[in-house]
Amino acid sequence: QGNVDLAAYVVAACLERLRPGGTLALVLPQGLLDARGAAGLRAQLARRTVVAALGLEWAPPCFPGACVIPCVVVVRDAPAPPGHRVR
Repeated sequence: QGNVDLAAYVVAACLERLRPGGTLALVLPQGLLDARGAAGLRAQLARRTVVAALGLEWAPPCFPGACVIPCVVVVRDAPAPPGHRVR
């Protein structure tokens, strides 16, 4: 199943506490979005509307000393409308 990034547990806890219709925005390691160990997290995200997922590999080093590429993920606790896609 792969190793689970601790960030996945933080995101899951935030999603559990998100009120219906509420919005959550987090800065996360970009690798979390496709890690093998985060399949359960992706399933939780798929039940909601992912408003944005923005990789910041192009950004100036805003997190000095960080060994990961950051990304911003914005999620609304509501089912995605038919045909909804995040690009």
